[in-house]
Amino acid sequence: MNLNHEIYTKEKKNVLYLLKDKRRGQGFFGIVKKQNNNLFCGHWENCRDRFHRIRWSSIILYKHGRGWGKHIAAFINKIELHLNINPISQFGPTNQRTVTWIKYSRWWLKNRIRKGFFTVALRAALNYNLKIDNWEEVLFDCKYVKWTALATRRFLKGYTEFNGKDTGGWCWTLERSWVMNQKDYQKRINKMLIKDLPPVLPKSCHQ
Repeated sequence: MNLNHEIYTKEKKNVLYLLKDKRRGQGFFGIVKKQNNNLFCGHWENCRDRFHRIRWSSIILYKHGRGWGKHIAAFINKIELHLNINPISQFGPTNQRTVTWIKYSRWWLKNRIRKGFFTVALRAALNYNLKIDNWEEVLFDCKYVKWTALATRRFLKGYTEFNGKDTGGWCWTLERSWVMNQKDYQKRINKMLIKDLPPVLPKSCHQ
């Protein structure tokens, strides 16, 4: 699979951050504050749940293995094409070979479940190899997906609208409780992940 410039651009952005943050490892998410033509990362977040609850700027940063940015981009693009997302997310290199900038599709911010799954997919992407193209294997081997495999499969079938109470993101909301049997869990997931939200009726209709 060759990545076109629309997915992984050659536009290299300069990233500035505190010297102590250079030791942050793979899977850290970066909160960006623009400084002139530079991207200043004021905070690196390791906790996926905390990061997805933070208000994102239009560009976020992601730490990964050295030179692995194209693999990350290809993995997310696979999922976005599968879900017919438009416009797609855009990725690009920085002056740090272990950091990629991401201009994510606004589609992911439609609800917190989508946003949560996007961070799950980014974590899974750390193990994706563009040459092997093992995206499905890598996705379902991710621990967050193992905990929510039924919900993940339904989400990937296009049931990406959320009709329920968000209790803290993708895993907290959609993970199966140990006291819940398979049949009840299936009903719960089917009710929460739907294709279209019910229409909002005018107040006069409720009178």
